[in-house]
Amino acid sequence: MAKPAASGRSALLVCDSPELSTELIAVLSDNGYRVTQIDDIKLMPAHVGKGGHHVMVLTQPFEGMSWHRTIKAAKSMAPGCSVMVMASHVTEMDIRDALSAGSFISLSRPIASSDFATLVSQSKNGLFVALR
Repeated sequence: MAKPAASGRSALLVCDSPELSTELIAVLSDNGYRVTQIDDIKLMPAHVGKGGHHVMVLTQPFEGMSWHRTIKAAKSMAPGCSVMVMASHVTEMDIRDALSAGSFISLSRPIASSDFATLVSQSKNGLFVALR
């Protein structure tokens, strides 16, 4: 059962997969976040501009950008926000970039709500989560 959202804690979820979106909304809600979900990363800047998000979860990179550059771009839009990208399809280059930045985690699905709190604490500088 989802916990009520803690006052002022909000998350922006950018996910184009209905199945993964449902899973992530449940995990975010279980962790006390009010969730705004959009399915197209091109719409993200407008939502970030409204402010107030404590965490951003992205499942798609910006067009023409690597995951690493997408994290940097998202952090520049919302410097105080925790940013994590979650992807099921990752390349060796994605993994190398994330490892070199010290921001790589591999996680099994379904995602446990208890694991998510740990991810948020590790994502202040950006985190790449490979879903398996």
